[in-house]
Amino acid sequence: MILRWIHKYVIILVLICFSVSVQPLILLAEIGNDSKQQAFSEFEKKIFDLIESGIKPLDKLDEELDEESLYNIALSAEQKLAKNSLTLSQLKVPTTLSDDIKTSLEKVKVELSIGFKALEKSMNYLAQYIVKRNSLLYDKFIEKRDKGFLYIDGALTSLTTVRLRVANYAN
Repeated sequence: MILRWIHKYVIILVLICFSVSVQPLILLAEIGNDSKQQAFSEFEKKIFDLIESGIKPLDKLDEELDEESLYNIALSAEQKLAKNSLTLSQLKVPTTLSDDIKTSLEKVKVELSIGFKALEKSMNYLAQYIVKRNSLLYDKFIEKRDKGFLYIDGALTSLTTVRLRVANYAN
């Protein structure tokens, strides 16, 4: 049951990341070398890379695993999400962008950070659940996992909106 839900969310996020990451390449080809567009596209790519690498370890949770392997994967995913959260906090919004775009991108970073931290915490609860078999830990895992994916999905939606605004400035 746990794995099916995780698998569902991972597939949805991977599809969203893929579809959203193709659009910037098309947009970049259309607009040429505009420095603001270029700066935004590079920032956006870094965001996508962080999301993809953060949720990639969750794919392994869908495999048939013994409890020890599942426990180790949960801890590894927790560490990866913590690392990506730190990397995200150090990621600088391009200064060449307008103030409203920079503000929007800072909000995207906050949403992603909340999402990463919630997923990180969910992996901790999953690991604890595997050891203790306490249903309250499982419930916390589900709650944090859902919150994490909700915030990451919201951040991707916000990022898409910002991309459209940046494209409109260029036209």
